[in-house]
Amino acid sequence: MSKKESKKKSNFNLAKRITLFVAILILAVSVGLGLTSAINGSKAVINQTEEALLELAEEGVKHIEAVIAKELGILQELANRDSTTSMNWETQSLALKPDIERLGYLDMAVVTPDGQAKYILSGETADLGDRDYIKKAFEGEASVSDVIISKVTNEPVVMYAAPIKQGSRVVGVLVGRRDGT
Repeated sequence: MSKKESKKKSNFNLAKRITLFVAILILAVSVGLGLTSAINGSKAVINQTEEALLELAEEGVKHIEAVIAKELGILQELANRDSTTSMNWETQSLALKPDIERLGYLDMAVVTPDGQAKYILSGETADLGDRDYIKKAFEGEASVSDVIISKVTNEPVVMYAAPIKQGSRVVGVLVGRRDGT
């Protein structure tokens, strides 16, 4: 091999090496940019999803609060009726009986100041004086329980309670029991 051919071959190897180096450099930069883009993109999608879930949860809370406020308002209207504020069991029972099914309650009860509840449909009694929602109602504030196990049915229920007032004095509590499932 002559010097000319050797030099040409050497230059050719050098050109191949430079091309290979540039190709590897471009590939490395491309892979790095691709990975960075993928990571940042997935973080952005995760952040947007989390924000959307939080907004959805907040909307759900607002909806549930509105439903509870509506239910408590209706129960308070029933508690404000003359037949209910009379605190005469027979009058209360006759007046409230048609409202139980119409409003979707399992049963309703009138709680006396000693904490004793008498249910309209079943006729059963229970001591509810220790329940927080009853205490709040006796303080003059309509309230709702968490999902609890009923002392009467031993089933999960949600209890709505509204104060029964004569003037400004709370004389009892009207309770509505709904299915907790």
